[in-house]
Amino acid sequence: MAGVHHHTHSMTPPHAPGPYKAPLGPKDSRILEPIIYLVRLAPGHTLEKHSEAIGRDIQPYVVMILNMEKYRVRNQVLFTCQGVDDKMLDDIRLDPGVERVDYDGGWNLLFDGEN
Repeated sequence: MAGVHHHTHSMTPPHAPGPYKAPLGPKDSRILEPIIYLVRLAPGHTLEKHSEAIGRDIQPYVVMILNMEKYRVRNQVLFTCQGVDDKMLDDIRLDPGVERVDYDGGWNLLFDGEN
């Protein structure tokens, strides 16, 4: 067959990066259980879209939703969540709509050094 040639190589480079995974901030040794995570969604990404991406409703895990309008950041959601196991944390970080995840030190770090 003239003009037809077959590709023998794959379109995937040999060292293709894995799936997207949002960065996870460092864990301070003073953070106590239960661990609370601070999740920053990309602008325009909602809790509803995030729930769809991770395959379960995030609402039961949400502790607080931060009002970013107050900080002049529009259309962006930051929330804290707890009761999240390692598998769910992976699912959260694999959502391309998640910019980053941090450990939330909360009150444990605010009163550092006080008895």
